[in-house]
Amino acid sequence: MKTETKRSVKMLKEEVQKLDDLYQQKVKEAEEEDEKCASELKSLEKHKHLLESTVKEGLREAMDELDAVQREYQLVVQTTTEERRKVGNNLQRLLEMVATHVGSLEVSIQVLAEF
Repeated sequence: MKTETKRSVKMLKEEVQKLDDLYQQKVKEAEEEDEKCASELKSLEKHKHLLESTVKEGLREAMDELDAVQREYQLVVQTTTEERRKVGNNLQRLLEMVATHVGSLEVSIQVLAEF
């Protein structure tokens, strides 16, 4: 019976060793997986920050361009308005000159007709 007990104890010790080895292997695999996940997370965060900074830079450039275009548009509107006003004034003066000239011609024609 002593031999059988020794054999059982030996078998149990071997089983415990196998289980311990398996446990250590699983712990090592879990640690490696954790390191892999941490590395991937760090890489993803770096990529996220890079994308965010690129998007922010692109947005800033687009906003600057929009501001420049809006300023240019306002200048064009102002210039166009001034030019329209000048053209309107010039046309008004031209019409007044034509009317005056036509009036003078009518008077001249009447004077000539009286002779």
